[in-house]
Amino acid sequence: MDYVTQIIDPPPSRSRLLLDGVRALRKPALDGAPPLPTQRLVRSAVELSPVGIGAYGRACGFRREQGVPLSYPHVLAFPLHLMLLTRPSFPYPAGGMVHLANRIRQHQRLHEGQALRLEVYCERWVAHPKGQALSIATAPTAQTPWCGKATAFTCAARWQTPSASRGTTRCPCRKKACYAPSAGYCPPIWGAVLPGCRGTSIRFIPR
Repeated sequence: MDYVTQIIDPPPSRSRLLLDGVRALRKPALDGAPPLPTQRLVRSAVELSPVGIGAYGRACGFRREQGVPLSYPHVLAFPLHLMLLTRPSFPYPAGGMVHLANRIRQHQRLHEGQALRLEVYCERWVAHPKGQALSIATAPTAQTPWCGKATAFTCAARWQTPSASRGTTRCPCRKKACYAPSAGYCPPIWGAVLPGCRGTSIRFIPR
């Protein structure tokens, strides 16, 4: 897919995201597999704010000495996710979509005060037995040693089945939590110190 890059500066306000979400509650019924939005939303320099990291750590149980939590950049990218899902070009209502899974990979340690370039786009449809799921990617760049993929589910789409999922990937949401080795670096997360964590990425998939 050819993407059109759009720089988002300044970031959307909460009221703007809420208003766009209300406007996206109703969409016309569709037959067949609709195209995904072709926009690639970019924030060129998002600071890893010590204040924001501290608040996130207190809410989620991370300790300051563990460094920047692995999942924190996903929080910074989430407004871009919402912008994609509430755009007129997205074929289904954003309301009622269910977040199923995150897969995150980090290639080197992140530091407070560091600026990340975040690029978010709709990657592909993912087959699901009860509807349809969508993979939303936060892409790595030379300036961002971090990447993530979020899987969201909608029951408004029933055109795809796992047995006929050409061009899609079966959704892993029914699997248990998985700790998968891969190239890169992963700091301690979820309040637990992980020994020897070089060469590890962590994927959490709820049951």
